Amino acid sequence: MEKLMKWLSDLISSLFGKDKTTEKEPPIVIVPEPPKEKEPEMTLNDFKNAVGCSLETATKWYTPIVNAMKEFNITTPVQQAQFIAQLAHETGTFKTFVESFNYSVAALKATFPTRLTNAQCEALGRTDKQAANQQGIANTVYANRLGNGDYASGDGWRYRGKGCIMLTFKNNYLVTGKAIGVDLVASPDLLVTQPNIAARAAGHFWLTNGCNAVADDVVKTTRIINGGTNGLDDRRARFALASKYIK
Repeated sequence: MEKLMKWLSDLISSLFGKDKTTEKEPPIVIVPEPPKEKEPEMTLNDFKNAVGCSLETATKWYTPIVNAMKEFNITTPVQQAQFIAQLAHETGTFKTFVESFNYSVAALKATFPTRLTNAQCEALGRTDKQAANQQGIANTVYANRLGNGDYASGDGWRYRGKGCIMLTFKNNYLVTGKAIGVDLVASPDLLVTQPNIAARAAGHFWLTNGCNAVADDVVKTTRIINGGTNGLDDRRARFALASKYIK
């Protein structure tokens, strides 16, 4: 009888029971997230070619410029190409970071016709017999403008164009310095000696003056940065060059 009951029990188990030792759980399917769109990443070689500079110069300026573009939302290829092109023009391919006033008499008359008299141009400008009085020129043409004091204050010379974007005038040094956490009024030459500060100051000026919005237009961008259209052909050529390597 016991054998019969065991046989029936085994039969029922085989027909209706589950072998928990062999039961498999359904496989876990991991659905990958869709890839996120990446911002274009400019390499050191891209930067070197876009500027048209030596590897040594590119290595010195690549990281400060990339970091400044990220900080100040200069993100599209057009914005980056225009930013780099304008800075390359202003600095002579990242070589000169102080505005020169080594004007000849004729150049002074052509450049500052409303700010210098002919007599002043002849007294201050470069000739075969005299060097240009660069401090005198800067202190005259930049006097009493945008926070600068008068000629005697020396502000025109002290706050002449410096850095990657040739930041000019005391008010701009004050505002930019506060924005990036550096006292540029007390130490204006930091724009010349410190690449990170120079690049950040340029990025701040670019963003706050609306250059991103007109970055596809060399003329409009140049007017914001230069106040006119000086060097327009060179700026156009540099923008075309940078655009080939920043995509």
